[in-house]
Amino acid sequence: MKEEQSPVAKGRRERIIEALCERMLARGFAATTLADVARAAHMTPSHLLYYFKGKEEILNACFEGVTGQIMSGLALLDDEPLPARLDRIAEYFFGGKLLHKSDLAITLEFFGTAVHDKTLHATKACFDRAVKAWLAHTFEAAPRAPGVSPEDAAEAAYAMIVGLSTSAFFDERLGFERARALLAVSLHNLAGMAVPHEVLP
Repeated sequence: MKEEQSPVAKGRRERIIEALCERMLARGFAATTLADVARAAHMTPSHLLYYFKGKEEILNACFEGVTGQIMSGLALLDDEPLPARLDRIAEYFFGGKLLHKSDLAITLEFFGTAVHDKTLHATKACFDRAVKAWLAHTFEAAPRAPGVSPEDAAEAAYAMIVGLSTSAFFDERLGFERARALLAVSLHNLAGMAVPHEVLP
């Protein structure tokens, strides 16, 4: 068995990813050097480069893991009846089970870096398409407003998720709980369904 497939190598790759996240939270991605990551992972830079070509590749591996978990979590909501599923989507993103401020900080760092990095850009684009496809599947079962396709509703819903995530990070007056309620209301409106009183902000 090749070392890169062994449990030891997997553990080292995970340790490197955790080290990058730790340093990014402390200094930001741009200010974090490969030597910083290696030091935090208790490795030499040359040893680290056996597992990853550079810090962009580490960040991409980190984001692929996060996005895989997000999609797995959304798939678990497929069996929920539609009204409850809309509430669960909002709870999933803003109820503290998925997004914490540190997770969001790393995600925003990734989005910013992906603007100029082709590999990271491709990973983000693939993730965006997957989430929007899942949302469109959800909206297919909803009555929706006249002229609003499932794909249109999904685009609007995803824009709200990303926008509210960013706003909740930078504006303490919004906060995750209010963001959750606003997303829940918006999802019900996009679905053409009555908004339950308990989800109102």
